[in-house]
Amino acid sequence: MLAGFGLLACGKAPPVGDDAGFDAGPVCLDSDSGVADAGPGDGGDFSCLGQPLPTVAVAQLDLGGFVTAAGLSRTPVEGALIELMDPSGSVVASAVSGTDGGRYAVSTAIGCAPYAGSMRASKPDAGFSDNWYYPSAPWRMSRSSLELVIFDGAAQTLVAGIAGVTVQPGTGALALGVDDCAGRPMSGATVTTSPAGTVRYVSALGFPSATETATTGKGQLIVFNVPPGMVELNAMAAGQTLRSKRVLVHENAITSTTLTP
Repeated sequence: MLAGFGLLACGKAPPVGDDAGFDAGPVCLDSDSGVADAGPGDGGDFSCLGQPLPTVAVAQLDLGGFVTAAGLSRTPVEGALIELMDPSGSVVASAVSGTDGGRYAVSTAIGCAPYAGSMRASKPDAGFSDNWYYPSAPWRMSRSSLELVIFDGAAQTLVAGIAGVTVQPGTGALALGVDDCAGRPMSGATVTTSPAGTVRYVSALGFPSATETATTGKGQLIVFNVPPGMVELNAMAAGQTLRSKRVLVHENAITSTTLTP
């Protein structure tokens, strides 16, 4: 898994001469190792299926991107609060999206180990529901173009209407992607949740559909009416069982993540 990555020692020099017993410190993933998001294409790479997750990460996690409002076309949102949480749910960094296209940036030291944190984008004073984002696997590399989409009441009503769903009070929703090992969207995947919700796969036109029975080339779906609390996500694609995942769903909020082999 790490053959294509540059590795370096974090914080201390390697042992030399009489210092051969010196602790070189944790091994870190080089922040300039060239890892990039996968390009477009229908996913079919299962090379990571059943493999253990990598154990090496960058020393400092830098996350940036932009906040947009959901709708028929997404528009930048300024003044949204972005919070980076540690695995326990405590806030370790925060920022406010700016006037430059709703951009934000947060950072935290992670000690060269994958970081199983989450992010939240919120702007309740403007009528937006929170968006909780969980990475597909614990963060190992920094990201500079992570879009966080938040929904106001009108957008939620629009999406539910297109999907043919009546939203139940006191529930939350899941916005999910299904990607292959190279990060490309997978078509033909089916997803279940426990507890269950109302699943709507996103059509090739980009809207949740009441007739699609699996992911299209978009590799996306929305699960409405999910009870708040810890939810287990499972997916199948091309006869293969993908890696299961657990996320925390919040009442009247969107929880976003991606499932992979």
